[in-house]
Amino acid sequence: EANLALAQARRTGAFWIVAAGDMAIAALSTGLIFHHFDILQLAGVDRAEAATVFVPIGLVSAAATLAAGVILDRVPPRFVLAAMLTAQAAALVLATVVGPGGALLYGATLGIASGVRGAVSGSTYAHYFGRRHIGSIKGFATTLNVAGTAVGPLLFAIGRDLTGSYAGVLIASAALPALLAAVSLRIRPPRTPDGASAA
Repeated sequence: EANLALAQARRTGAFWIVAAGDMAIAALSTGLIFHHFDILQLAGVDRAEAATVFVPIGLVSAAATLAAGVILDRVPPRFVLAAMLTAQAAALVLATVVGPGGALLYGATLGIASGVRGAVSGSTYAHYFGRRHIGSIKGFATTLNVAGTAVGPLLFAIGRDLTGSYAGVLIASAALPALLAAVSLRIRPPRTPDGASAA
């Protein structure tokens, strides 16, 4: 197994695509959860129905983590990463049009993105960069994710304050995971200085 140190990994496009995808889910999912009731209220969903959305988020997230773990043993992580980011983009768009009766679909879609992220984050860095330095690599990526969880809610709050609605910021935010989904399909295992593939 070829292994890249953190400094080597950070010099690859693959690292920044994976890290950006991971960070996007952390930021945008946190933003959606933080402003959950206000977003759904503006979409015409009452508070009681909005509360039920946490059920599919939790159940689907758990199932998606298990399913993604199995799939990751069989296909390159870039495909699972792309699926995760596509689900996140879809959840952001659904949040603008959810309306009464559609809240559960929105919750399930958000649950897919969040659940798949657990499996992707746990294995993708090791797949592309090896296991020897996985602690420092994952530690750096986790720091980026924590920063993302602070940015997401703030971004949504600014969008709401400026426009009186979440629709604009949600649609604009959906462009990021959609773009990353397309780019992630082009990830290839980076090479170590001696030319060996890291995966």
